[in-house]
Amino acid sequence: MVAVSFEAWAPSTAALYGSGLTTYHLFCDEKGVPERQRAPASSELIEAFVSALAGAYAASTVANYFAAVRAWHVLHRLDWCLNKDQISNLLRAASKLAPESSKRPAREPYTVKILADIFKVLNRNDPFDAAVRFCATSLLFGIARSGELTTKSMKTFDPAINIPARNIRRERMEASGTEVVILHIPKTKADQVNGEDIRFSSQPSLDIDPVEEMENHLRINAPAPDEHLFAYSLIRPKSRPSRVPLSYQRFSSRMKEAAEEAGIRSLLGHAFRIGEPSMNNIGRSSTASAYSAVKHIECESELSKFRALA
Repeated sequence: MVAVSFEAWAPSTAALYGSGLTTYHLFCDEKGVPERQRAPASSELIEAFVSALAGAYAASTVANYFAAVRAWHVLHRLDWCLNKDQISNLLRAASKLAPESSKRPAREPYTVKILADIFKVLNRNDPFDAAVRFCATSLLFGIARSGELTTKSMKTFDPAINIPARNIRRERMEASGTEVVILHIPKTKADQVNGEDIRFSSQPSLDIDPVEEMENHLRINAPAPDEHLFAYSLIRPKSRPSRVPLSYQRFSSRMKEAAEEAGIRSLLGHAFRIGEPSMNNIGRSSTASAYSAVKHIECESELSKFRALA
């Protein structure tokens, strides 16, 4: 039962919880808290733990470490009876006491104009650039994360996680008659079983059109149904072209390179989601749950810790 319950958390979330649980046990060791008193934990112990973290960690880290201890209790079906008002006050205090070094400035979002300027550098007739352009517009208009549409590396395409070309379809909206393109992401942090859909429609009045970029990519790269939707032909000197998926590293590097050439400050991958345009017939939907923004962290060692501690 514990093994099945463990699958409720995305690997990156479990990895983060592993770090939180480790910190909790180190705190208990330092305070001499016996094993039998660590779980189920008293409200006083959890309050002391949160208080110890406040001022030393970012508010989000304190909240995540608190959530890790709660998840550990839920996983083992242990009582979780806390003074909610006191815990809420402590978490708010942790936000105010967070060190300045942990506070990030507001992220600048991608906009249609910024992307259009970058596209002046990206050659739409080049296989790689065509894939990058299609991915970028899908991220912006589909309100997605870079890691959801790209692969971890050029050798790790998994159709159970990454979008295969067969997961693209078109539907017509009954009310407006507008044709909408739908890309189905097989697995996301919000829905690891059914995945989620992102959608967009043609935007002929704008400087960039996601449907036009999609059709251009499909014409030039023609990914097979079982290939990565953003696969392209990699051309190397003195070598035959090879088919590769679009990796996060290659996508990010090319976007940064093109932005610098266009005289634009490079933005983070998350800037696509926070730069979502306000238009109809775009965005995302989940087949089983509402979308929630969670920081993406890849940390296999911490994931192993959480499995071990669980």
